[in-house]
Amino acid sequence: KYLPCSEKKQGATCYPDVAFNLPRLLEAFWSEAHTSYVQVGPSAKCYDSGDGCDGPELHAASNSFTICFAGPSRSGQRVEQRAQSVVVRAESGERGTAEVGAEVFLTGEDVVQLNVEQELQCNYRVLTEWRRAGERVEGKRRIAAFLPSESEGAEGRKFDMASAVALYDYQIVMTRPGDDDGAWLQLPRRV
Repeated sequence: KYLPCSEKKQGATCYPDVAFNLPRLLEAFWSEAHTSYVQVGPSAKCYDSGDGCDGPELHAASNSFTICFAGPSRSGQRVEQRAQSVVVRAESGERGTAEVGAEVFLTGEDVVQLNVEQELQCNYRVLTEWRRAGERVEGKRRIAAFLPSESEGAEGRKFDMASAVALYDYQIVMTRPGDDDGAWLQLPRRV
């Protein structure tokens, strides 16, 4: 789900609703996991029961978020885990023609994620291409996962695509959910 920006900033017309998207993306990618809560920036925790999910700050733009979920761990046991993530770099652009306007919108994000309970830090590069297709938006997303090297320092900002330890490809279809709030609903599917 993407929400419209309240203020029109140059080059920014919408942003992802992390509280809405994150549990759905995690569970679409990893069916053995179940989200317990999501916390976006300094907001209150939004639990799967619906408790704490009312505040507008939960759906505000933010570059940091935490998700707590139950899922298998490296030891094989199913445990409650927290993943804290920070977007350390984000960029976007568009391609198109003067006659038609933007036909393709591209985004890229570099994310540093710490899984607290497993004491595991991973870095991710998320590349997404969006295209309008009639009344919906179709997307392709590639996520490359990296383990940080000691030479990267504490922030782990070096992402050499040749050194990815895993690649994940998704096809995404977004439709308007029917209400008139300007939001787009994201439906992920692993390829």
